[in-house]
Amino acid sequence: MNNIAEFLKRSSEKAGFKREVYNDTKCPTHQSNITVFPFFGDLGSSMVLSSFLLNRYKEMRGSKYFILATWPGHRSLFSNVDEFWSLASHEKLDDLYKESKGFENLGKLATLYHRNLNMYFEDVIGANTFTELYDNGFKKAFVDKFKIIVRSLPSIPSISVLGEKFGRDIRERAGLKVFVHPSKWTCVWSRGRMIRIPSRKRFWVALVDRLLKEGFVPVLHNSYLTFDLSAEFTDRCVYVVEDDIGKIMGAMRSIGCVLDVFSDISRISLVARCPFLAVTERNKYVTMQDYALDDLCGIDLPKRYIFTFPTIIESGSDPTWQFNLFDGIVQKLNDFIPTLDINTLPTTAESTVELPYNTVRRRKQKKMGTRFIKVPREERLDG
Repeated sequence: MNNIAEFLKRSSEKAGFKREVYNDTKCPTHQSNITVFPFFGDLGSSMVLSSFLLNRYKEMRGSKYFILATWPGHRSLFSNVDEFWSLASHEKLDDLYKESKGFENLGKLATLYHRNLNMYFEDVIGANTFTELYDNGFKKAFVDKFKIIVRSLPSIPSISVLGEKFGRDIRERAGLKVFVHPSKWTCVWSRGRMIRIPSRKRFWVALVDRLLKEGFVPVLHNSYLTFDLSAEFTDRCVYVVEDDIGKIMGAMRSIGCVLDVFSDISRISLVARCPFLAVTERNKYVTMQDYALDDLCGIDLPKRYIFTFPTIIESGSDPTWQFNLFDGIVQKLNDFIPTLDINTLPTTAESTVELPYNTVRRRKQKKMGTRFIKVPREERLDG
């Protein structure tokens, strides 16, 4: 092992990371040629970084050896880095995720990991490197620097990566199947930015129970970001116990429909090229330009939205959830899932394509009736 490879092994361990993906024969000859990015952003920014920004940044930095240090299980999103490191300790991952705000994470743990890396490396970049290019949409700096949008999507594995039992459960269960991510955190649009507040396990139990009563087959995701509902539903549901996003995307695609309730898991569904029903806030959808990501990653991908307020989770109870939210979810899923045809979905093969700006809708606000009522109007971006 050469000196730099040995240095990377030692420094990753001392900084609190596991060196997951690497090739020692490709290590640089000098430590000054290494760039490290400690990234603890949310699911949406992970998707943007993977699909649009990281490849372009690496082009700009030329021969620099790039190490991404980030969440466990995310290596499938970032196969283009020279090395992939994940957090060695899985304790307090949900608390760390709570502090993520787009590309940034202002939590004490994130600051500590960044400081640790600064002790060993000369070039440790921060989230601002990418927020200068993308912040609720592509910024002028991105356009000036790169001119065109290049979208990269990873290959999605087949259902076989999840084991024979999972495949058998999916095949043998009768009913419309839906992937459910019972998130510990709720995305809330507040004072011009997105924050996370604790979700309620009781809410997810009520939702899954309603889906079962309506004849659906809930496929429940169990990871450090979700509640474990297996004790409540035992063998009544199918379970995906996985942190590996590659396998999660394989599960999504095999199931055929993802339900996103204020969690942003639909951003990962876009990468998986899997149809979804997303419950979200309209202000978030428009201001954070979720519609633009829908167009860039899934213009031909079936998708549906329910726009409402996430406060219903925190302040509601079973009767109000049933009437104000679950009825609509059930109706949408019943109307949506039977129309889906896996043979017409985008390919799961790895792809990199150039996209014109007029792929994306620009949404403007148009006054109607009184000055307090605003209805979004769509138009195409100028090419």
